[in-house]
Amino acid sequence: MGEATFRSDNPSTISILKDFMTEMGTRSNIVLAISSDVDADSATATLSRIRPLLEAQQRLERDAGLVEPLQELKMQSAEPLLPE
Repeated sequence: MGEATFRSDNPSTISILKDFMTEMGTRSNIVLAISSDVDADSATATLSRIRPLLEAQQRLERDAGLVEPLQELKMQSAEPLLPE
């Protein structure tokens, strides 16, 4: 009997790996005993890594929402708008 240990600070990675291993075991008629321990800090670490991406997406959505109103303002105004 073999044993393997997989470590990741991302709980999603371990979940995907568990699902894959379970599927492969089922296909091969192999019984697997899978257990996992999730460190409480792993979720915090993962969220801190994706926070800048979420903030950038939020800024992009906010800026995209301003495009149409600025275009309307530009068409109504006799003076050019500043580039900002």
